[in-house]
Amino acid sequence: MEDRNNIIRSMISMTGRAQNQQQASSSANVPLDIFSQLDPAVVNQVRQEYLASQTDHDISTTTTTTLEPTLDELLDSLAHEKTITKKLALALDRMKNETPVLQTIAECQSAQNEREKRLHHERNALLERHQAKLETILAKEWIGAKNADEKQSFKEKAAEELDQMDRRILRELDLELRRQQEIFKKIKVPLFYVTKDPSAISLQQQVISLLKTKE
Repeated sequence: MEDRNNIIRSMISMTGRAQNQQQASSSANVPLDIFSQLDPAVVNQVRQEYLASQTDHDISTTTTTTLEPTLDELLDSLAHEKTITKKLALALDRMKNETPVLQTIAECQSAQNEREKRLHHERNALLERHQAKLETILAKEWIGAKNADEKQSFKEKAAEELDQMDRRILRELDLELRRQQEIFKKIKVPLFYVTKDPSAISLQQQVISLLKTKE
């Protein structure tokens, strides 16, 4: 009986050692890196493809970032625009933020105001001279020293002088408008070009209003 027990204990011991050895052998075969189960060439290919995809992504991101046109490019694309569109309005917003266009508008407005004041003063001065001359003629008439044709002749001459003055004022205002159109065209403000067409001028006025409107 004792021999039998010894044999059983020996078998159990051997079985235990065999199991331990098998477990140790299995543990030794557990990979330290998941890629270690793959062909090194395949692993390298996967890595290269990943790096390439990251590079392509970076290039794509950079390209997307730089796709937005510069302000000059945007304004050039609007050079032949005939109406106020959303794209044009966005360009005007960029002009306000990226260029001194508001300062240019202020300078043009100031120059126009000065010219209008000067012309208004000159016209009023002419009217005052006419009034003074007429009063002199009326005074002569009152004392009986009038010339029968002097009053009528003066009225005709005064009307002609006033007409010439008004024509000169219109010419100067036309020149001022042309000067402004050339200035705004030069800095690429959309819809600006030299014209006397009332509908085109109306659109130009709307553009200036949009530029002057605070956000």
